[in-house]
Amino acid sequence: MNKNSQLAEDLIAALELALPPIAVSFADTAPTNVPSYDRVVPAGCVFWQEAATRTFVTTAKDHALCSIGVHTHHLAEPAPSQQAELAEALKVMSDLDYVRPEEVAAIPVIKREVKHVIYGPLADFPLDPEVVLLFAHARQGLILSEAIARVDQGSPLAMGVPPALSFRKWSITEMQR
Repeated sequence: MNKNSQLAEDLIAALELALPPIAVSFADTAPTNVPSYDRVVPAGCVFWQEAATRTFVTTAKDHALCSIGVHTHHLAEPAPSQQAELAEALKVMSDLDYVRPEEVAAIPVIKREVKHVIYGPLADFPLDPEVVLLFAHARQGLILSEAIARVDQGSPLAMGVPPALSFRKWSITEMQR
């Protein structure tokens, strides 16, 4: 059993995961043994779902309908309209109170420019994963948050919404409306 397979097995058993862990890596060149993504998706989060059953590689073109994903992944060669689409998406999220303007600057972004993103099930991922995504419910997320806090101060929270956008903290008065 390889190390990724063992890690996947350990995570599934320890956390009682219903869905398999997903591995993600970033590369300047596409691995020759990994097929390119072959569909159009409305948002980059769809890649996470697809990666539960197969391994594939994407480029900025595959993420083109998700300006936030292009931004957070720091994808190379984005469409010329990407910056305007990103600004519009963030404005809509702000107008809906999904994200506050001061939170926008805190959205994590990969530091280096990325040409390819590789997604797949952790158990048979052909590379060393740079990120492992877990589909966890609240109890599992709490266990992860506590474990991370003990091991690695300064790490991002284990629970949250996609690419570190956060829900607005509602007051009792607002929730009663």
